[in-house]
Amino acid sequence: MAAILFYVVATAALAAAFVRARRAAANGSTPASNAYVALLTALGVTFAVMATPSQAWVNRFVPDLFKLVGNCSSLIAAFFGEALILYTSYTRERARMKLRLRLVGLLAVLGVLVVAFFWPHPVTLTGSFDAYLAIDPTLVVYTLAYSLFVGAAAGDIAIMSWRFSRHTARYLRAGLRVIAVAGVGGVIYAAAKIAIVVEHVATDSRQGAGDEAGVCHATFDSPACAVVVGIPGATVLALVIGVLLASGATRMDRIHRRGGQLRAYRRIEPLWSHLHDAFPEIARMPDEPHAITELRGIEWHLARRLVQIRDGLLLLAPHRNPAIANEVRTAARQAGAGDLDAVVEAAEIAAALKARAARTAPVLDPPDPPDPPRGHLGDIDAEIEWLQRVSRAFTRSPFVAPYRSPFVGKETHGWRT
Repeated sequence: MAAILFYVVATAALAAAFVRARRAAANGSTPASNAYVALLTALGVTFAVMATPSQAWVNRFVPDLFKLVGNCSSLIAAFFGEALILYTSYTRERARMKLRLRLVGLLAVLGVLVVAFFWPHPVTLTGSFDAYLAIDPTLVVYTLAYSLFVGAAAGDIAIMSWRFSRHTARYLRAGLRVIAVAGVGGVIYAAAKIAIVVEHVATDSRQGAGDEAGVCHATFDSPACAVVVGIPGATVLALVIGVLLASGATRMDRIHRRGGQLRAYRRIEPLWSHLHDAFPEIARMPDEPHAITELRGIEWHLARRLVQIRDGLLLLAPHRNPAIANEVRTAARQAGAGDLDAVVEAAEIAAALKARAARTAPVLDPPDPPDPPRGHLGDIDAEIEWLQRVSRAFTRSPFVAPYRSPFVGKETHGWRT
């Protein structure tokens, strides 16, 4: 079970790294994208070589070599995790300046691990190092150096990710917060490793993680296996998910925004349709109606429709009657109707359209078309939201229905632009 978890995480990380590397090769790479690829590659290598079948294979040639490789690649992954956050959050020059000291620390710890691993040991290294901590000081140095770097880097990642997530949009914020959770998991893992070292040295314990050979066949064979297998697996899986979310945040935010724009386009369709039937000239290209079938270009179509509604309301202004607004406001307020401003505006538009359709003479001194409620003027998103409310009231409000002519507007098929 533990081996399956490790290989699944390794495959996911390496596949994501391959996809991102191909994209960077096609579109040009950046320091952040390079750090992203390096992070995922290092994580993939770590979990591929630390899986039990992989270690059993290499132990026939050099005992525990893949443990060294996996520990070194996990330190490299931690370094590039910090690099990814820094390059995402700071300018290139400032990020590089902050990374220099971290790079020195990484190289120093890697050197300690290599020297400690190949230093002569009183026993042949196989499986978990925990069983040898009480009799081999070099493994104490090895484990402490590794754990301290992982803990410091993971804590750094957690703090930076959480701090910068407060100033980002929806999907990037979600990705950064998942990364922060992974960072906390890394700190817990490092603290547990250090506690194991202290406990083994203090009690002269020779008990390693897993079975007698120091192998964990399941994630929760023992508390030590949970530390060695369970916490790293869950932490790295969270890290991969967070990095994938963060890397795709811009695209997902764009899709989310376009989806909202498409919904807004549909919702203001009734209001636009009635204005267009009364004033066909508001559509600048009347001979080119078509249905919008995809999100691409929806922002332009929505902005164009907004302008057309504005033009229609300007042309309708001579037919507006302020007395209708006062009458509807009084009735709607007495009935406790919601969204009073939108209901009043929709009723006045409906009455004006009905008057125009009946060839009623325009008001001699027509009022200017009312501005949207305070806070909407000059804010396109807020104005579109306001028009959605007016359009909804236009078609649904019982206070608007008496003023709406049954002959105004036709059923539309497709979305005209």
